Amino acid sequence: MKGLAFSALALSQRFSIITVLQSTLAMQRGHVLSYGLSESFASIRAVDCNVADLGNLDVVVARTFEQALKAVREDGAQSLLLGCTGFVDVAGRVATLLEETLGSYVPVIDPNQAGFGFLVSLVRMKLRPSRLTYSKITTL
Repeated sequence: MKGLAFSALALSQRFSIITVLQSTLAMQRGHVLSYGLSESFASIRAVDCNVADLGNLDVVVARTFEQALKAVREDGAQSLLLGCTGFVDVAGRVATLLEETLGSYVPVIDPNQAGFGFLVSLVRMKLRPSRLTYSKITTL
């Protein structure tokens, strides 16, 4: 989540999280506080959709778009972070709907693509964790 929040802040000054269930709001707010990002955090909103229901893409996109629009208009979000890896194929569709509605592009970050893309970039740059931070694992 931390890396994703910083990705949102690389693209805007204020971000909101769109998550699946109300029950995850406190946990994700806690992450924002612990990362020291409260001043850049606009809001967190839930689409109230069980993880099992995430397969109904049209419903998920509609609910996500509704909450995303509120986050932008009411909370001042300038970018949006999808707070669940179950939001597959949602980000691009919601970004398109927002741009059509608002007349401005708003980045919508898919956690799956952002996380995978970050790892690929590390491999391409031939980077790995610092041994000053993470000791080498030895086998028994």
